Amino acid sequence: MMRKVSPADRYRKELHEAVGAASLDFSGYCRLAAQAMLQSAMEIEVEEFVGRRPYERRGDEQATYRNGYKRRRVATGEGAVELHVPQTRDGVEPFQTVMTSLVGLPSTNYVRPARRVEPLPCGLRFGLRRRLIPRTANTAARSGCGARLHFEVQPRQ
Repeated sequence: MMRKVSPADRYRKELHEAVGAASLDFSGYCRLAAQAMLQSAMEIEVEEFVGRRPYERRGDEQATYRNGYKRRRVATGEGAVELHVPQTRDGVEPFQTVMTSLVGLPSTNYVRPARRVEPLPCGLRFGLRRRLIPRTANTAARSGCGARLHFEVQPRQ
């Protein structure tokens, strides 16, 4: 009998395969990472709400059970991602993920770099390709040199 794979596990596997194959650009990695993170967060929320993991038997006192998924698209800064929102049945209160409560918030604020970069003390003077930036930043951070980019929340203009 084949075990069913949760959407969170499937998205994590897609992300690991894409990173291993180095097949996407930076924006593609961001979309896959956001998709895997958001799906995992929803799975954890519904496990806490229902009180058990998928395919575990419920006790006599538990009335809520899982009832599949509803597909939804969520807009991110790097493009839309598809998520599978867990559904529940027969609970005292309906399950609502924290993400759906964020939908009503105004989207006038966002995080963007403030364009203030401190100089590199180690003297990195070569040109960086976009694919090498994370690796170079990690190496610089481990060696004690590198640039620090400051982020702040600014209203959309």
